Amino acid sequence: MAKPWVKGQDDGVVVELANAITDGTVSGWFIPGYTQKAHPELVTVQDVVDHPKYFPDPEEADKGRLYSCPSGWACEISTAALFEAYDMDATWNLFSPSSGDALDASIARVFTREKPILLYYWGPTSILGKYDAVILDTGPADQNI
Repeated sequence: MAKPWVKGQDDGVVVELANAITDGTVSGWFIPGYTQKAHPELVTVQDVVDHPKYFPDPEEADKGRLYSCPSGWACEISTAALFEAYDMDATWNLFSPSSGDALDASIARVFTREKPILLYYWGPTSILGKYDAVILDTGPADQNI
């Protein structure tokens, strides 16, 4: 994004009004703190991928469910790519809600009922401020893949 941004500034198409949030941001796959407390072995994404039964899909209980972003959002595309990279298709379903509000409502409902959930999310946001969500370790990134 840096090159198009600088070009836009140079061309007078965009103007920097202020710095975006530069620290304290987070994005990734999360599980509830109460789920990790019940299953302390769930620390990494791979740990969770290996245990779909802990995160049953309400519509297909023999598979786990990963809550993604609404269709067309960049995070929906990256989550779908990771879903494929982790070869989750046989044991997991990828769920993309119809809107950001629908995603937040799904998350709130699950946390309020203290049920397990695997979700992609980002912060700082009110969802991560309100609920005890634990980010999963993805390990080091290999940009040569």
